[in-house]
Amino acid sequence: MSMNIRSRFVRPTLIPATIVGTLLVALGALLGLWWMVVLVGVLAGLLAPGARTALVVGGLAALLGWGLPLAWQAVVMGQPVSDQASVVGAILGLGANQGVLVIALTLLIAVVLGVAGAWVGAALRPLVRRPVPRQQTIPPTPRQGRR
Repeated sequence: MSMNIRSRFVRPTLIPATIVGTLLVALGALLGLWWMVVLVGVLAGLLAPGARTALVVGGLAALLGWGLPLAWQAVVMGQPVSDQASVVGAILGLGANQGVLVIALTLLIAVVLGVAGAWVGAALRPLVRRPVPRQQTIPPTPRQGRR
């Protein structure tokens, strides 16, 4: 039973695709290319073996690709990410002490963009991929000479 659940939800391509997607999204975030999340989602939708796998890869890559650089800035570099998010929260009218909410909303937006891109890619997959030709089987001919 557990093998069936694992094979149903964890595809062999899920982890490598998520790692590559996370690196691309993080690189895009560091360069200011926020739309890289959507592009990675579309690529996941086009290349993943199924729509469910594409949605998971798009969402996880977006979450990790935006979340890990924020965590790196806050923990390793000691930058006041939460304080900066609190200022943004005050500007948006959420209150001056809502930095965590702003960060959570930012990551939610990333996941929505990644999943939307994967959905578009999965929808475009039949238009982009070449159809696989079916092998034709030749019916056996009746043996002659036998009665």
